[in-house]
Amino acid sequence: MALTTGERLRTGFGRFEADRLAAIHGRPAGPLIEGLFSQSSFGCVLSGRLGLAPNTPHAGYITCEIGPPERLPAFVDVLRGLVRDQVIDSHDAFLWDGAKQVASVTIAREAPLEATTPEALGAWAATVTVRAAHKMLYDSKRAIAIQALLPVSESLGLEGPDAAAPRHQSGLDGYSDGANLTSCYWAKPSLPDGPLDPDRDGCGFVWLCPVLPFEGEALQRLAALTRDVAERFGTFVMSGAEAVNARALFGYVSLAWDRDAPGADERAMHARDALAAAFAAEGFHGYRLAHPDVTSHGRTRGDWGAVVERLRRALDPGLVLGPGRVARPGDDAAG
Repeated sequence: MALTTGERLRTGFGRFEADRLAAIHGRPAGPLIEGLFSQSSFGCVLSGRLGLAPNTPHAGYITCEIGPPERLPAFVDVLRGLVRDQVIDSHDAFLWDGAKQVASVTIAREAPLEATTPEALGAWAATVTVRAAHKMLYDSKRAIAIQALLPVSESLGLEGPDAAAPRHQSGLDGYSDGANLTSCYWAKPSLPDGPLDPDRDGCGFVWLCPVLPFEGEALQRLAALTRDVAERFGTFVMSGAEAVNARALFGYVSLAWDRDAPGADERAMHARDALAAAFAAEGFHGYRLAHPDVTSHGRTRGDWGAVVERLRRALDPGLVLGPGRVARPGDDAAG
């Protein structure tokens, strides 16, 4: 870690000369200061380590058509039980509305009319991955998941690794072909030939990343808020969620527009601000913030803002890092 004072420090077990544990365990005796440098602009992270999990030899998808948002509570409650009981691993369950599903494969001008009706854009689906190190365990977990999800789904689909493709090119092994970038082009007149480059092609795209309880009613509420803003501002909004653990979902809400269209930037930013305010009012605060506005994160309680400001001035006395991109005491985001 590098500070603007010129100081450098190692965190975790890496601060010791004998650092055999640095790569395998991240929590030595305290104080633990690593978290101070996450999304804070307190210093510059120079290096880090990520623990990679081995690919499991047995894995497959269960795709679920859920239907309108009214069906989310029953489905999400069942899915939460599967994650809680470790039939489905955390980060192996994703839910998407119809807007995200259609935008991931085509653009508005080329999408079938039946895929762009309000009902279709608001219908939800899920992709659940079942994985295990042993075939018998995989078969058992898969059967349990199917039995639980079938009554709360309009339909189920079963997919395994594509035997015609090399294993490293399977989505079950984390491979991505980059096609998801298509969703950035939803409002553009056409897709370009060759590699996609949203910045070059004038695509407007911005994320909001709320956390919400792993509850069907909470996801249904997020769906209602996003559909309302999309209709009021005429900006295309896509929604999804990921099971981060048995208690919480990471929300993925994105807006896509054509930056070449007059007034589109302004409409999209107003829509983004309205969504951010609605999520904060609902208590769905973000696990990461995006440009352009940090103050929409919501007000904090007690002395949080004052303490954070003292830390900032101690670690970055010249306030060099992140000018204009971090909240200060007195801002709407500070208490």
